[in-house]
Amino acid sequence: MNGGATGWRRVSAWGPPALVCAVFLLVGVITMDDYGVAPDRKAQRRHAEATIEYIRHMDEDVLHPIDRYFGVAFQLPLVMVERVFQLEDERGIKLSRHFLTHLLFAISGIFCYLLVYRLFNNRIIALLAMALFLVHPRIYAHSFFNTKDLPFLSMFMITLYITHRSFQKKTALAFILLGIAVGILVNLRIMGITLFAIILAWQALDLIRGEGARRFQILNATGLFILFSVLTMYATIPYLWSDTPGRIVDMFATLSRHPQESYQLFRGEPVFSREIPREYLPVWFAITTPPFLLILGLLGTGALCVGAVRNPWTIPRDHLLRFGLLALACFAVPVLAVVLLRPTLFDGWRHLYFLHAPFTILAAFGLHGLVSAFAMDRVRRATYVLAGIGVTVTIVSMVRLYPYQGSYFNLLPDRNTTDSLSSQFIADYFYHISSDLMAETAGDYSSGELYFAHEIPSVVWRSAVPVNDQARMVHGRGDISSETASDFAILTGAEAARARLARFPNAHVRELHGSQVVAIVPHWFANAREAALADEPLVRSVFAIHRAGRELTYLRDGCSPDDAAARFLLHVFPMTNADLPGYRQRHGFDNLDFPVGARIDGNCVATALLPDYPIARIRTGQFAGEGIRWQVEFTPDGRVVAPAPPPDYPSARRRALDGEPLARSAFDVYRDGRALTYVRDGCSDEEAAARFFLHVHPADVGDLPEHRRGYGFDNLDFTLAGSGARMDGNCVAVARLPDYAIARVRTGQYDEAGQRWAVEFAWPGGE
Repeated sequence: MNGGATGWRRVSAWGPPALVCAVFLLVGVITMDDYGVAPDRKAQRRHAEATIEYIRHMDEDVLHPIDRYFGVAFQLPLVMVERVFQLEDERGIKLSRHFLTHLLFAISGIFCYLLVYRLFNNRIIALLAMALFLVHPRIYAHSFFNTKDLPFLSMFMITLYITHRSFQKKTALAFILLGIAVGILVNLRIMGITLFAIILAWQALDLIRGEGARRFQILNATGLFILFSVLTMYATIPYLWSDTPGRIVDMFATLSRHPQESYQLFRGEPVFSREIPREYLPVWFAITTPPFLLILGLLGTGALCVGAVRNPWTIPRDHLLRFGLLALACFAVPVLAVVLLRPTLFDGWRHLYFLHAPFTILAAFGLHGLVSAFAMDRVRRATYVLAGIGVTVTIVSMVRLYPYQGSYFNLLPDRNTTDSLSSQFIADYFYHISSDLMAETAGDYSSGELYFAHEIPSVVWRSAVPVNDQARMVHGRGDISSETASDFAILTGAEAARARLARFPNAHVRELHGSQVVAIVPHWFANAREAALADEPLVRSVFAIHRAGRELTYLRDGCSPDDAAARFLLHVFPMTNADLPGYRQRHGFDNLDFPVGARIDGNCVATALLPDYPIARIRTGQFAGEGIRWQVEFTPDGRVVAPAPPPDYPSARRRALDGEPLARSAFDVYRDGRALTYVRDGCSDEEAAARFFLHVHPADVGDLPEHRRGYGFDNLDFTLAGSGARMDGNCVAVARLPDYAIARVRTGQYDEAGQRWAVEFAWPGGE
C-alpha cells in the first residue's frame, strides 16, 4: 500500500507540469510549420559551419570579423543534426531548427516549475509560474525561429535553477555544474556575464559572514565555479583558442557595442540603434509583456525590496529572500546597464528576452506574497482562480494573433486610430507577416512574374511561399513588362492604412490589435500611372509630378535604368514649424526620401504620401552617388520656387586642404567655421553612396531640442547626394553644425552592411 501511495503522490506531483509540457510541445509540433525564419538564419548556419572549418584547420579567415566572437553552443548542434539526418531542403532545415529551439524552451519551462516549487513548496504557484513563463506571446513565437535569443533565455532559466540548487547543496560538484552552465550561458550571449558576476557577489557575502572551515569551503566552491566557467567558455568559443587574453578583451569590447547600425521606429520617431533613448528598453518591455505577468512581477519586486529594507540583517540567512534578491538583481542590473550605458539595440527588446526568466521568478514571488497575505482558504483559492484567468486571457490573445504572436502588444499603447500602433512601433521586423501575404498573393496570381517593389530577405519569404511559386518572385527595381508580370506594393506602418480605401478591393491586409500593420496592394504602380495621366501634372521636370489629395505621383516615360536606380528626395516644409515631428523641427522640413516604385514597360512610376498638416512648399528631385540629378521646388498649387544656389563644393574642398584635419579616416574631416568639410580623394561608388552619420554632443545638454535631450546628442545625418558632390572622382561634403557650444563630435558612414568607418573628436575650444 505504501508503494502505491508513493507512486500516486509522484503522479499527482509530476502529472500537471508533465501534462502542460506535453500539450505545449504537441501544439508546437502541429503548428511550427506556420512560423517563419529569422532574416539572419543563413548567417547563423554559415558561422557554425565556418567554426567547424576553423576547428579543423585553424584558419581564422573563414570566420566573420564580428560573428567569430559568438559561441556556437546551440548553433553547432543544430548544424550537426542537419548533417546526421541529411537535411538539405529549406523546409526540412527550418522544421528541425524550429523543433529543437522550441524543445529547449519547453524543457526550460520544466526547470521553471522545479525552481518555483523548491522556493515556495507550492505546486499551484509553481504550475502558474511555468504557464506564465511559457505563454508570453512574443517569446512563444520566437521560441520557433529565434535560435540566438531564445536558447539564451532557456539556458538562463535552467542556470537559475542550478544556481538555487548549488546554494542549497554547497558541494564542490554542485558548483562545478554551475560553472559549466554559466560558461555555456556566456557562450550563447555575452550578457551571461551578468549572472556570473551576481553569483560571485552572493558568494562574497557568504565569505564575509563565514568562519574557519566554512570560509575555506566557500573559497573552494567559488574557485571551482570560476575555473569551470572560464574553461567551458574557452572550450565552446574556438576563436579564443589562440591569443586568448587579447581576444577575450577584444570580444567584450566588440560585443558590448555591436557595430551593426540601423534606424528603427520607436514612439513614432526613427531611432538610431547605437544611440537609443534611455526609456527604450523600459517602454518596449512594458508594452509587450502580458498585463497579468507585468502586475505580478512588479508586486514581487516591491515585496522583495520592502523585505530587504525592513530586515537587511536577515538577508544572508533568509534563503528565500536571498534568492529573490538574486533574481531581482538578474533583472535590474541589465536594465540599469542599458538605461545608463545605452548599448546598441534594435528590433524591440529581443536581445534582452532573457529578462523574462528572472521576471517570471519575481512574478512567482508576487503571487506567493499575494496568496500569503490572505488567511482564508476561500480567498486564497479565489486568488489562484484569478491567476488562472490571467493566464487564460493571455492564451486567448495568442490564439487570436496566431501565428503572429511575435507582434503582440498589450493594452498600454495608444489605439485610438486604426494605424496608430503600427505608426508608433515596428510590428513586422522579421517580415513574417509580409512573407505570408506574399504567399497569399502568389496563390491569387497563378501565372506570370510577381514583381514586389519592396525587397525582403529571400531566406524569409522562401519559408512561406510554395516552392513552385518562388521562381516567379521578383524583387527590387528592375524593369518589368505589364504583359508578363504583375506589380505590387508592400505597405507597412501608417501606409498600410491606405489599403482600406475602396479603390484597392483586392489588397491583402493583415490587421493586428486593430491596426493595419502590412498590406500588399496589386497593380499599385500601374494604377497610379493610369490615374495620374487622367489630369495635367502639377509640375513638370525630368519627372512629371501629379498630385491627387495627399498623394504625389512621379511619371517618366522612356525611363533609363539609371533613372530607376536613383533615389528621390522629398522635403516638405510646413506652414507652421510646430507641425513637424519633434526630431525634425530644428531642420525645418520633413525628410520623406524614397526609392523609385517600379519600371514598367520602360516607364518609371513612383508614389509618395504627403503629411496631413498645411504645407508651405515642397522640394523634390533625385540623387545618386555623384550628387543631385535634378531638383525642383514648388508650392502646393504648383507654383515653382527658384531653388537656392548649390553650395560651392570646390571652394570648400580647397579651403579644407589648406588646413589640418580634425580627424583622419576613410574621409578626412576638416573644420570650416561652424561647419565640417569631408574630403575623400579617389572616392569609390560605395563610399559616395554610403550615408554619413553626424552626432553632435553639446557642452550643455540643455541646449538640445527637448526631444533630443534624452539621447544626449543632436542627430544630423546626411548623404553626399544631399550635402556634397563627387567631382573628378573625388568626394566632398559640407555639414553645418548647430550654434550652441559643442563638446565633441562623432561621425562616420554606414550602409546596409553596417558601419563603414567612424571617428570621434573633441570640438576645438568647446565652442
